[in-house]
Amino acid sequence: MISCAQGPQWEDLFNGKDLEGWEKLNGTAEYKVEEGSIVGISQLSTPNTFLATTGTYDDFILEFEFKVDEGLN
Repeated sequence: MISCAQGPQWEDLFNGKDLEGWEKLNGTAEYKVEEGSIVGISQLSTPNTFLATTGTYDDFILEFEFKVDEGLN
């Protein structure tokens, strides 16, 4: 008998096309998709804005790349 155990499969949270499965929380910053990336546009003198998935996840590894404009923290 041969047994082959497969581990969990990676699940992409971002489809590279639109913000389906994501929601904006708080603040007034804008989020859009440009060339397969999520782009956030901050607004001066407004509360922090967050982009969150609409799903719930546990026991995960999160990998991502980001760039931040020099004027932001």
